[in-house]
Amino acid sequence: MLVEKKKQLEERGIQLEIKEKSEVQEREFFTQERESFKREKESVEREKKLMEEEFQVQRELLEIYYGYPTQKNKPGIKYDDTIDIEPEDEKD
Repeated sequence: MLVEKKKQLEERGIQLEIKEKSEVQEREFFTQERESFKREKESVEREKKLMEEEFQVQRELLEIYYGYPTQKNKPGIKYDDTIDIEPEDEKD
């Protein structure tokens, strides 16, 4: 009876060690997954920022090339209300 009890306690101890190691591995796995997700999120944010900068550069190039703002919400001249005055002929 003591031998069986001792054997059961040893088996139970082994099972607990295995369970503990498994839990440690799970925690490590989730920590790695969390770090991986964090790195991926940072990468996406950097890529988004670079895309916005590239878009801004392209917009500025178009503005330079065409000579007017490409954004629709920028103020512009809606109508020309200036009066063109031709210079008077100079008398010699």
